[in-house]
Amino acid sequence: MKRTYFSVVCLLMALCLVTSCGPNPSKYSQDGEGFAKLQEDFKAKFGADAYYTDIAINFTPGNSHGSGLGFNVTVTNDPASLKMQEWVYNSYTNWNNTAEVTLEIEGDSKPEEFMFQLGGKFDLKKVGELIEQSRKKLAEEKQIENAALNMALLKTPDNDAATETDIVIMMKPENGGTTFTFRYDLEGNLKSFN
Repeated sequence: MKRTYFSVVCLLMALCLVTSCGPNPSKYSQDGEGFAKLQEDFKAKFGADAYYTDIAINFTPGNSHGSGLGFNVTVTNDPASLKMQEWVYNSYTNWNNTAEVTLEIEGDSKPEEFMFQLGGKFDLKKVGELIEQSRKKLAEEKQIENAALNMALLKTPDNDAATETDIVIMMKPENGGTTFTFRYDLEGNLKSFN
C-alpha cells in the first residue's frame, strides 16, 4: 500500500481560530482515564465509525502557549473511497485539515484491512495505561521519576494488516534529556524498550 499526499492550502486565517473550536489538551491526563476522554473526543470530531491509519499524540511540556498535547490523525469515514484526510491539532491552530491521502492497495485486499477503528484492540485508554506502565518501568529500571510523554503513536504498517500495528510510546524525563522508546503489541505486551 502506498500513500500519496496532496498538500492542501491552509489559509492564514486558520491561525486565528479560537481555542474553543477544538479540544482542550489540558483535560487529557497522561493515563488511561485521560486517553479514554481523548478517544471520546476523537469519536465526536470524526464520527464513531471513522477509520484511521495513523494517530500520533505528542506532548510539549511547559505552561506557555503551544505547550500541552498535539494530535496528528489520518482518518476517513468511507474506506472504499481510498481517500483519507490528515488532521493536525495544536493550541496554535486548533484542528486543521492539512492533507488528503490517497491509498493504493494492490490485489484483492480491502481498505479496511489496513485501517482501524477506535475501541477494542485499538483503544486509546489502553495507550494511556501503557504510558503509565512505561513511566513505572523508567522509574524502576532507570531511576527516572516523573517521566512525561513525548509521543504516542498508532500507525498501521504500510504493507501489512492493521492487526500487525504496534503501539509506540516515547517518554522523556520531565526536564528533558534522553528519549526512551517502548514498543508494545496491541495486547499491551512489551516488545522492545530502548
